[in-house]
Amino acid sequence: MTTMFLPEELLITGVNDTSVRIYREASDIARDLTAPRPRVVVVAYERQAPEVKKYLGDRDWLILVSFGHGFEYRPPNIFSVDGEKINAYTLFAVGHLLKVIDDLKEEIVGNYNIGVDLSSEKDPRRLWDKILAFSRRATRAEAGTLYLMSRDHRRIYFVCSQNEKLNRTDIERREIPFNTQSLVGFVCTTGETLNIPDAYAIPEGTPYSFNRQIDIMLGYRTHSILTVPMKTPHGEVLGAVQLLNKREMQSGYLPFTSYDELLLQSLASLAAVTVENNRLYEDISRLFDSLILTLTKALEQRDPATQGHSVRVTRIALKLLDIIARKGGPTLSDDERRAAEIAGMLHDFGKIGTREQILTKVNKLYPADRERVYWRARYLAAQVAAGRAAVADRAAAETFIERFVSCLDALDRPGRLSDEDKAFLDEALTRRYEIAGETVPLLTEEEYRYLTIPAGNLTPAERAEMERHVVNSWELLHSMQWPLELSKVPEYVLNHHEKLDGSGYPNGKSNGEIGIVERALAVADIYDALTATDRSYKKAIPRGKALAIIREEAARGKIDSRVADLLAEHIEEIEAFVREGLDLIGKHQMVTP
Repeated sequence: MTTMFLPEELLITGVNDTSVRIYREASDIARDLTAPRPRVVVVAYERQAPEVKKYLGDRDWLILVSFGHGFEYRPPNIFSVDGEKINAYTLFAVGHLLKVIDDLKEEIVGNYNIGVDLSSEKDPRRLWDKILAFSRRATRAEAGTLYLMSRDHRRIYFVCSQNEKLNRTDIERREIPFNTQSLVGFVCTTGETLNIPDAYAIPEGTPYSFNRQIDIMLGYRTHSILTVPMKTPHGEVLGAVQLLNKREMQSGYLPFTSYDELLLQSLASLAAVTVENNRLYEDISRLFDSLILTLTKALEQRDPATQGHSVRVTRIALKLLDIIARKGGPTLSDDERRAAEIAGMLHDFGKIGTREQILTKVNKLYPADRERVYWRARYLAAQVAAGRAAVADRAAAETFIERFVSCLDALDRPGRLSDEDKAFLDEALTRRYEIAGETVPLLTEEEYRYLTIPAGNLTPAERAEMERHVVNSWELLHSMQWPLELSKVPEYVLNHHEKLDGSGYPNGKSNGEIGIVERALAVADIYDALTATDRSYKKAIPRGKALAIIREEAARGKIDSRVADLLAEHIEEIEAFVREGLDLIGKHQMVTP
């Protein structure tokens, strides 16, 4: 109900359908206004206008009582009324006019907001619900349903339904028959609008009909129906919006008007563009996801020993981040979590530029080098036995070479180099044999350098090249034009091998420079490297021992102790999440749940 302030000297005390407040001075208006207050209409004589205007807001209306002037609109919110003709009925008519103007303004603003809201919505289910809610509100429909056509235009899907009377909202997406006998099928086939005043009185001979069985099943009575196609600007029909039972508070159910048709056609066209854009967005997202999966698989084909590593690391890190948030730690936005997922999948992307012989290296020696050492030793053993090598003690020389050959495989395997093995290799390096005027070494300097690697199977130069993959990853990813919400992906990848104590690589960053995503990725990467069963150069470490090693690293200040503890405390939940992610990858989907 409108609130109208009337000056006391006007001698009008009541107006139909209006709450009237009488004032003597302009300051009385401010006294009766409450905050927050509704929009009001103030009637004032022209001489009072300057004082009255001080108490009015942008949304309020002012009716000036003036003499010698007819009815006049003075923008933006003032009307003039002839003082000789003003009475309660005049004020009622003007008040009703102002209400119509206000309603139109709200509708215009609402329609503008519909466009803004729909264009910004990316989630399909929320988008469908908004389209339907906006359409119902604009036409005062009791119920409505949204239908979408398949990409090949051979099927229609019933994707969203709302019914104020039945209190129903979303209904499971399901396929419905696509033919011109149904109202929706007719509209989607012909692109025409159907406005049916009474669903139970459709004239005979029409190609379409209403299925009363649905009303019987739901205990509902459908009266008026308005079905409008969702058309793109180039005429493609993407689906239809169907509204049921236009309602008026006093009149009950009414037919939808031609204005409702125009309004819904406008909304349906806007919705069609939004749905088309959303489909394009989904297509691009799927293409982007498939590109990431393809890049990951391309890397794994170069290094089969790490097959599944990127997925497992990503999945472990995502679940850790979820648990951290659940325990009161930092909570990532959807965009930040998406960036973390992509960074996990591509954290080793730079290895695509690492030499394959280093990526696939199993032992300390490369296979060809190992064969060369082996057959040279066998050759020397044969020459010593045949007396063709100049040696002081043939038996001792044969024994040493045979021992070398028998220990070669053990010496070649990655692992900690014992002092005894180091001394033995030092001795092997000094062994030289004169054969046919040439000096043949049992072990060359380069071979010695490989076999005396203190731990693992990479020389310092090889390890530096392997560690270079982080910078390679950053350079490749940084060169891409990432959208703003994913712009941190290169940074996450660059920092996932940094340590809290500054001993990591490539930039030696420390605690305050490493974010929560990189901390989770670091722990996930270490855990998977320790427990992976597909590494040909090492055996998988049992879960318990791997967790103990990670906690030791945390105790030494290398990695985040909180993240390490949460990994151990929730390992069952995390590993179940990893298995789920591997199943998704098998279906060519990204790992985000």
